[in-house]
Amino acid sequence: MPDAHDVLLCQWPDGHQGHERVDVYQYDFAARGDSCMQSVYSFEDSSAAGCFSDPGTPVLVWRVGSVASRDLNGDGLPDVHITASRREGTVDERYLKSCNEWQTAFDRWDDAGRKGPQPKSRHVELLSAEERLKLDFIANPDGFGMTRQTRLSLGTFIEP
Repeated sequence: MPDAHDVLLCQWPDGHQGHERVDVYQYDFAARGDSCMQSVYSFEDSSAAGCFSDPGTPVLVWRVGSVASRDLNGDGLPDVHITASRREGTVDERYLKSCNEWQTAFDRWDDAGRKGPQPKSRHVELLSAEERLKLDFIANPDGFGMTRQTRLSLGTFIEP
């Protein structure tokens, strides 16, 4: 920070009921109350839930590569640069078959005392090609705002 106090840039993974999420946030040690934690972005992964869904259910998979604090616009505030990849698609019979094959292989591996490498799931590979993204978030008094390029990359940009 410009006044030399510390902030912490964090990734918080969490998963329940087949849905995973990675929250990226900044913790400001000098702030008070609820303003000490500023959300940057949340990345969702519904690939496991897709294995227990009906055909036609949308699936979105995010993988966070790196998270870095940088002053991207020269104002002295710590902005955030994230590299991530995204795949998306819908559940179909091939997806469900791949999930079942992985579950069978995992159960055999587990029953054998987890010897050897853990079986790799392949159902995510049946979704769209992996799209690699560079996402920039600019610090402002209300938290973080996406750059125009980030909004375009995420499909959230609406031209005026």
